[in-house]
Amino acid sequence: MIGVEIVKDRDTKEYAKLTRDTIIQEAFKRGLVMLGCGPSSLRFMPPLVVTRREIDDALTIFDEAVSAVEKRKI
Repeated sequence: MIGVEIVKDRDTKEYAKLTRDTIIQEAFKRGLVMLGCGPSSLRFMPPLVVTRREIDDALTIFDEAVSAVEKRKI
């Protein structure tokens, strides 16, 4: 499992729950299931048997989801 904390500001570390939830929704629309954890973290939970291509695909989808949310300024 790998966690990614989503914050509104890197200095204050203010939680960004709405942004996190929107990233999860955008990733799901693109075929990637992610789980929220705590106030504003995302969890990657790949299976024990995963290919390099599947990892690359998941990271591409994650990047697209984050970019889509950034454009909306949530």
